[in-house]
Parts: sequence; structure tokens; C-alpha cells
Amino acid sequence: MRQPPEKNVAGVGAPAEKKLVLQTIDKKLNKGISEKLQRTSLNRVAIIQKSHCSRLRIGISEWRGTNSVEIRECSAVIADIYFPTGNGISLPIKKLPELLEAIIAAEREAIERGLLSSRRAA
Repeated sequence: MRQPPEKNVAGVGAPAEKKLVLQTIDKKLNKGISEKLQRTSLNRVAIIQKSHCSRLRIGISEWRGTNSVEIRECSAVIADIYFPTGNGISLPIKKLPELLEAIIAAEREAIERGLLSSRRAA
């Protein structure tokens, strides 16, 4: 009776099996990315590192003729290769001043509560 191959922590056995799993993941990710690129164009403005495997991507996007500001969480599925998650927001670009005012108000509140030190010189 043939024994099943030993599995590693990820549940993947022999190198050929690992290669097949990686190729399958790559095809699915590339398909999703190419579909997303067809629907929208993103001009990345900034990246804020959240943790060793997560970051926030801030950018201006356009979809169906509407410009938006987008703040999206991206996670590293593979080391140093980040993919957008469903976590984030997209607002019409005309709402950007309101968003900025709200972020400044949150910063002021955090400073008043002693949660954050002031960055501005007095």
C-alpha cells in the first residue's frame, strides 16, 4: 500500500506539489489583479506601514469617470508582495477636504487626551 507524501506545516507535500499550489495561487491572483486594473486606475500617493505584513495604501482612483480618494489596507500574502483587501474606504474626491478636516480633528483629540505628542512647534 502506497503511503501519502509527508506534509509540511502548510499542508503541502513534495516540491512538485508546492510548485502546483504556487502556480494556482499565482493564476488566481493575477486574474483578480488584471480584472481590477481593467475597471480602475489608481495613482498611489502614499503608503503607511501598519505592521510587518500590512500597510495602508492611499491614492486617487478613477472608475467610470468618477475620481475618488481611496484608503485601502493591503496585506502581504507572500513576503513583500502586497495585495489589497476588502478593508478600506473610497470617497468621491470632492469629499477629500472633509476627510482631511476629520483626520485633523482626530489628531487634536488624541493630543488633548495625551495619546499623541504634538508634532507642531509652539
